[in-house]
Amino acid sequence: MQAYLKALDDYNKQVTTLRTKWQADLAAYQAKVDDYKTAIQAYQDKLTALETDRATAVGSAESLIKRFYDSYGWTFVNQRDRAAYLGTLVRTWVAQLIIISVLFLGTVIMQRRWDVR
Repeated sequence: MQAYLKALDDYNKQVTTLRTKWQADLAAYQAKVDDYKTAIQAYQDKLTALETDRATAVGSAESLIKRFYDSYGWTFVNQRDRAAYLGTLVRTWVAQLIIISVLFLGTVIMQRRWDVR
């Protein structure tokens, strides 16, 4: 009976040692899991901020390009389409000629008025 009780006591000590080691390993693993959760949460927060900033920047750029295209889109002409290209070219040259003529006449008129004084 003594041998049985000693063997039982030794067994209980081994079980206690194994349980203590297992609990320490479990606590270490839980600490790693908690650190991982914290790191993942921080990463997700940064990623969300990055995606929001990127979407804002892309949206702003697309808006700027659209505004530019809406305002100056008529200047984009396919040079291989000869009729459209020459039509746009003549129209812009005529507009420039009119602007130059108006400015030249205005300058001549203002100089004559200045000389009369």
